[in-house]
Amino acid sequence: MGHADNARHYTVKFLTEPHDKPQTTPFVIGRTRTELMAEHNETVHIPLSLIEQVSRAYAEKFHIDRTDNYFMLKLQEEMGELTQAFMMLHQMGRKKGCSAEERQCAFSDEIADVLCHLLLLAHHHGVDIEQAVKAKWLCL
Repeated sequence: MGHADNARHYTVKFLTEPHDKPQTTPFVIGRTRTELMAEHNETVHIPLSLIEQVSRAYAEKFHIDRTDNYFMLKLQEEMGELTQAFMMLHQMGRKKGCSAEERQCAFSDEIADVLCHLLLLAHHHGVDIEQAVKAKWLCL
């Protein structure tokens, strides 16, 4: 069911203040979402074509059939690994001989894995993430 358009890039925008909580429409009273988004232009460019290449190469190397179910199950596997890294980072699990820096790095790596596998799942099922986020989260 996957799409052939592997050249798509996603741009993820983050608010610069991590503790800002969305309020009612608009996020900040007296300011529109467009104004707010224009101010916060920190972006991460995620080349889906390269993520897809890495995933295909991994599947080829380990003889994995990337079925519809695979993408969902792989995302769940990565969520488990992220949970484990989170627990280690916050001293709720075994440290496994890792330093604080190594635990932080493992947590960051697992976030990247979850994000990439989420993008792969969406892509495989024809979901336009940018449009979905605009419709669901930003009401655009």
